[in-house]
Amino acid sequence: MNEKEIQEKYLQFQLLNKKLNELHQQLNLIERQLMDLKLTEENLSNLNKVEPGTEIFSSIAPGIFVKSELKDNKEVLMNVGASIIVKKTIPDAKKTISEKAEEITGIIEQLDKQIVATNNEMHKIQEELIESKK
Repeated sequence: MNEKEIQEKYLQFQLLNKKLNELHQQLNLIERQLMDLKLTEENLSNLNKVEPGTEIFSSIAPGIFVKSELKDNKEVLMNVGASIIVKKTIPDAKKTISEKAEEITGIIEQLDKQIVATNNEMHKIQEELIESKK
């Protein structure tokens, strides 16, 4: 391997390393989304156990809560996209959350495959570079 080919391989290795870091960042973000969905699903399950009229804390923004009184423990208002809010029963809301979690699990599997493929490519290039120095 000549010097130009070595430089090209090294550049390719650097680009793959950057891609790998980006894939890991995406994976971390999506895994957090999945954890949030699982927590939401658990909270919906627990809502049935809270009696109407009970004082609760309601989130009005991430990390900001107000005291409120639970009026209904059978239905929730849910954002279904494009700022559209619909009334759903707890089981229907849980089903929607579960479907989103399945979708995200599929994305996680795809990212894992891309990470493995990128690692394999980097390993191959690394071996070629080591071999070229012999």
